[in-house]
Amino acid sequence: MMKPREETLAHLFEPLTLRGVSLPNRIAVAPMCQYSAQEGVASPWHLVHYGGLAQGGSGLILVEATAVRPEGRISPPTEHMRYAGTISIPDEAFRAVLDGAARSLAQHGFTDIVLLGDSGNYQASLQAVAARLNRDWQGKPARAHHIAAYYARARD
Repeated sequence: MMKPREETLAHLFEPLTLRGVSLPNRIAVAPMCQYSAQEGVASPWHLVHYGGLAQGGSGLILVEATAVRPEGRISPPTEHMRYAGTISIPDEAFRAVLDGAARSLAQHGFTDIVLLGDSGNYQASLQAVAARLNRDWQGKPARAHHIAAYYARARD
């Protein structure tokens, strides 16, 4: 049985300790590739970006992908990869993983599952998975959302 929303959100601002690492709250900022490094080196832009995030009060901030070798950079495109520096997987494999993750979230009581934020141009897969999930979940409380407007705006 799902707990009332107020009860579940109340824990959001409580401290959390995981394997000896203590966080002041349970709010985490996911990693976001900014494509702003010069030759793989962080720039003053990154200081402003992460400094702003830090001021927001999150308990944890995960930084963007960090390459340990030049071949691992995600920008500019190099080598033979679909998108240089990223692990490329076939669309069907990506869809299967995404579908399984979303179904698990729904099974555990999540009702709005937003499929957003990849760094490999898999938007068509995100949209297809959201459509399939919504067909399967018709009449149930869970909904998958693909925010196409977000991607259109990001390309502008």
